[in-house]
Amino acid sequence: MNALLEQFILEARELVNEASDALLALERTPDDPHRIDVVFRAFHTLKGGAAIADLPDMTRLLHVGEDLLSALRGRKVLCTPDIIDALLACVDQVGHWVADIETTGRLPELAAERAAALTADLRRYLPQSGAVTALSWRSPMTLSPTAFSTAMIPSVCCARYRSLSSSTSAPDRRGPTSRR
Repeated sequence: MNALLEQFILEARELVNEASDALLALERTPDDPHRIDVVFRAFHTLKGGAAIADLPDMTRLLHVGEDLLSALRGRKVLCTPDIIDALLACVDQVGHWVADIETTGRLPELAAERAAALTADLRRYLPQSGAVTALSWRSPMTLSPTAFSTAMIPSVCCARYRSLSSSTSAPDRRGPTSRR
């Protein structure tokens, strides 16, 4: 096992424990913004470490968990026992995967399926107005909530939008505030 993966395992264990403890505390005080921040930072750091360690299934799962925690932080979603349970299931799975990685050096065979199931469960709690709106000075374009999670790179998306926009009419080079 390489040194990067060994370091990830050490840090991930600590972060999983930290997130689990804070989530259990949130069961008693669901509106505690400090605890929500602790869990958010743990998920964020775990997600980054999983990405660096090239663990895409773990990264995707943690990313959706981070999105849900961001909605909790922004008070777009109320912290309920069901949400806490879903986040605990996520962090528990990450803990199991960390143990698997320590033993075998990789995620188990069914990691993608398990990540998909847990991701779907977490997404149920995300606000429904999850569409990303990209505004241009000419017209708005609405993307599906999954546009970027399906490996569409934002710069590619913007370039495609610009090419569609320029093929239908020439842009006004004076900008949105100029008058004719």
